[in-house]
Amino acid sequence: MRRVHATQDQVQRELAMRQIPVAEAAAKGQTAAEALVAKLFPGRDPASLVDLPAQELVELARDALSVEHCSPSASLDQPSLGESATEREESDDERGWQEVRLHEDEVCDDVNGLSLNIHRRSYLGASSIHAVFRAMFHVKPSLQWELQSSIVPKDAATAQGTAPWTRSYQNVPPALEEETAINAYFAHIHGIVPLLHEPHFRQVWRRGQRCDRPWLALLNMVLVLGSLAVGDEESSSIYYVRAQDYLDFELLGTGCLESLQALCLLGGLYLHYKNSPNMAYAVMGLAYRIAIGLGLHLQPARPIPGTSSAEDASGGSWRPQIRRQIWWSLFCLDTWGSMTLGRPTLGRYDTKTMNVQPVVVAAGNAEKTPPNDAALSLESARAFCLIATKVQHRLAQFSPMSIDEIVAFDAEVQSWYQGLPLVFLYLDRCPASLLSAQYIMRNRYFNLRLLLFRSILLRYAYAKVPLESLPAGDREAVRMCRDLACEAIDQLFLSRQSLNKILVCSAVWYLYQASMVLLLSIMVDPDYYESPKWRAAVERALSLLSDAIPWSRAAVRSKRVVENLLRICTTTATSPSGVSDLNNLEGLPGDSLWSLFGLDTFIDEGWSGNTSEGIDWIETDYNQFGA
Repeated sequence: MRRVHATQDQVQRELAMRQIPVAEAAAKGQTAAEALVAKLFPGRDPASLVDLPAQELVELARDALSVEHCSPSASLDQPSLGESATEREESDDERGWQEVRLHEDEVCDDVNGLSLNIHRRSYLGASSIHAVFRAMFHVKPSLQWELQSSIVPKDAATAQGTAPWTRSYQNVPPALEEETAINAYFAHIHGIVPLLHEPHFRQVWRRGQRCDRPWLALLNMVLVLGSLAVGDEESSSIYYVRAQDYLDFELLGTGCLESLQALCLLGGLYLHYKNSPNMAYAVMGLAYRIAIGLGLHLQPARPIPGTSSAEDASGGSWRPQIRRQIWWSLFCLDTWGSMTLGRPTLGRYDTKTMNVQPVVVAAGNAEKTPPNDAALSLESARAFCLIATKVQHRLAQFSPMSIDEIVAFDAEVQSWYQGLPLVFLYLDRCPASLLSAQYIMRNRYFNLRLLLFRSILLRYAYAKVPLESLPAGDREAVRMCRDLACEAIDQLFLSRQSLNKILVCSAVWYLYQASMVLLLSIMVDPDYYESPKWRAAVERALSLLSDAIPWSRAAVRSKRVVENLLRICTTTATSPSGVSDLNNLEGLPGDSLWSLFGLDTFIDEGWSGNTSEGIDWIETDYNQFGA
């Protein structure tokens, strides 16, 4: 059924049309009250409505009002298993987004449900966080009102040490010297995505002779991320203003490795830090086009021109290796950034058209790559992302994933983790240059497993049946999902020391994901014997989010959302007295029927989009996406 947006005046007129003259009601043998109930709740037995809370009555009346605005054929159509009902509710012209901010302290990462601003929304699929919100609203309809009552549209509290977006950084010298920022970049960022050949980059920088746009764009993005790695937000902003002078459409007209590397750092890392995931998603699309235009998706059949015999004699040129590293870094950054979006992978890696060798080539191959730390890190990430891409592709499909598929994917992920080099499994064996990579790699491991099993938890939440009534495999999947969420929070709690700003911001997102699984579990099974364990894990997550506030703006809003959800989940909340008064529409925000009734805090706040785990993934054999 297509959701219809209306103004307050339209709804007032609709309600006025529903007023029943007493004489007309008497002529039909009805009292005015009976006629009013028939109009507001068509097809409902009045006796079945008596004991319903006011919030559910508003929900039912809203649905009836929406149906009357729809065509008869639309209201009769039922979504099939292969069709997204939520997608049918929203027309294509409702899609859109707004990630341009006037102030730096605004949190507009609506993909994660943090912004309460009402604007157009983008498409989000089966692995986005909004699937969890929709399941929560299904389990507890009053939750939307209670959230809107408890979370103000704009937090007064913001991260410490943040500067307003309106401040001009033009011609302002950064406090952090370039060499310090470059050192920090290679100490903390390079081990995550080794896009650069460090000796060559440093050599070009020291010479100071290059002034072309691709090089200046790349240099300034390195300085941006290096500044963030040491916690210097202001220097990072200054360097980013400089980078923006070169990150424009003219850069796309210069096809070279430096322009590609700059876009990878912008879309793969920095824009996620700035809570602009859709801008990041678009930039990574540009990067892919440039990479393919440069032929990075193909393994060169012969040495690349420009390499010297001296380089070959000393162990081979770095150029073929860095091309491989750029390609696989791009592949990993795009995979990581899309894990909780639920969008199609668009053929991110196709073995029939792409034949790039692994980062670390086995000794028996013609071209051997020394297993340096950065190469080992990227090779491990490449293997993970090949699995994650298959999972993303499967979750983006219309049909629900079977429990057998989930178990098979999970076994593949666990096998990957168990086969990691020891430096990634044990903190005391990890070199300093790989600590950031190890931290993020472990978080993504838990997150991918969580996304796999979460689809079963969401179906269970929609079904509203006892846990014991589920098939054994589904019960185990629900248990596994909850245990993984607790374990993910625990390992973040234990690893909270010696984190840089970029890692803290990454941790905030994974804490948010795991907390939502446990909060949904508390709503669905409040009396389950493990419910105290879930609450304790969420409280640990809140403690970590509090610690992250000086480092991350998103931590402020994430903490408030999780905190309020935990309070609502663990107390018996009552709806406001004015909710049941359908004629009292004054002061209610928004421009849709949901918002006019005060029910759209996370549905129409912007980037809610499609969440098919909560809709067309419902039809399981026990009656039943969300990144």
